[in-house]
Amino acid sequence: MRRMGWLLVVCGLLASCMLAGDQTMESAFLKPPDAAWPWVYWIWPNGNLTREGITADLEAMRRVGIRGALIMEVELEVPAGPVRFLSPQWRELFRHTIAEATRLGIVIVMNNDGGWSGSGGPWITPELSMQVVSWSQTRIRGPRRFDGVLARPKAVRDYYRDIAVLAFPAPAAPKTAAAPKITWGSDRKEFDASKLLDGNPATVADLPAPPKGAPRIINLDFPKPFEARSLTVALDGWYTRIDAAAEVSDDGVNYRPLAKFLAGWPSSSVSFDPVTARHFRLNITEATDGPTIWEFQLFASPGPPAK
Repeated sequence: MRRMGWLLVVCGLLASCMLAGDQTMESAFLKPPDAAWPWVYWIWPNGNLTREGITADLEAMRRVGIRGALIMEVELEVPAGPVRFLSPQWRELFRHTIAEATRLGIVIVMNNDGGWSGSGGPWITPELSMQVVSWSQTRIRGPRRFDGVLARPKAVRDYYRDIAVLAFPAPAAPKTAAAPKITWGSDRKEFDASKLLDGNPATVADLPAPPKGAPRIINLDFPKPFEARSLTVALDGWYTRIDAAAEVSDDGVNYRPLAKFLAGWPSSSVSFDPVTARHFRLNITEATDGPTIWEFQLFASPGPPAK
């Protein structure tokens, strides 16, 4: 009986603890602590800041249950405002932000830069910033000695340094590889497409803006049948993306799909089963701003797998 008595006491204590735990959990759901409330990214748009705007944002956050904000000063595609990042005026507004956030019970943290990159900003000079490999191509007829200036690859903020110059025999071109006529849209409007096939990503072709609701199509019409196995698109701008479909036609009117793919900066390629025809096109179903394209080429050899 003594052991049973202890067992009853222990069971009673456990039941009491579980009940207390349930009550604590229930009350925590009904009135969560500040640590359980959501946080947000708080975008500061390129110096477009005011004391009144900061206070209004923070009070709105508190009103809807936001308890923390991560500030990101962003300048991409945003017209510059009067409050330059880290200027005395910017610092004063930041002190105002901390005071108002403290008043409202909101925690403030900050991305360590003015922009999207981890530790970047206008004080980081081009040679210290993130690098990307760019290139250009120069075709010459051999065999002979070549002495000339090579086309400079695309440079960002006029910063460029050579890595290497490679010379090699070009793969034998198919007999049908004559240059295509390039036009825009379903009605085949002509535009300056010379920069699309010049082999130099430093040159950019701006695609005409289509009428609202009209398809965005780049047509390649060869004078003779061309056997294609892959397609490459190089885009200008790291934020540029397109959803597209490579299509082929026997008569230039009725097209059938070859491959669908998502193309992003700097370039994307897609391979497909060999097909021989005179009429190919890139049908852009969705795009960000424009887009502007460095290069767009069909190849008779397989390319990298679709991305």
